[in-house]
Amino acid sequence: MWNLYPLGLHPLLRTALAAAAGLCLACSSQSPQEKLLDTAQTASSWIATLRMTGEQWGANSVPTSFVETTVKAARSELEQEADDAAKSKAPPEVRDPFRQIVTEAKDVGKRLSQAAEENDRSGAAREVGRLAALQEQLAALQKRNGGESQ
Repeated sequence: MWNLYPLGLHPLLRTALAAAAGLCLACSSQSPQEKLLDTAQTASSWIATLRMTGEQWGANSVPTSFVETTVKAARSELEQEADDAAKSKAPPEVRDPFRQIVTEAKDVGKRLSQAAEENDRSGAAREVGRLAALQEQLAALQKRNGGESQ
């Protein structure tokens, strides 16, 4: 288990994980589209976590190792969500854009981590901007399809 308390951001990661677990429990008697839209809430939380991590790193508030650890966890979860979406019986007009957003967020996370490793603050800022755009796309997808957006 990672000890992230010294970095001051552990509650955020703990909240994201708790939200993911809660959403999994809530998905038991929902339609495929409702399940996918609930998953979108979790994806939105991970995208927000990546964005905040990039912003914090850009402000010299967290070390590069924190970025790497956070990106690794987020990419793993986003990968699982993309895989689950691929198997979803939700309509393609909901499922496919969701998968695309989640997959792109995973890739942006990787580039954010690379920028941090290379001490490239302008590169990290670009990736933070991409994450913000992905958050907006995901919120619009949720709104269009009757889900709640963060």
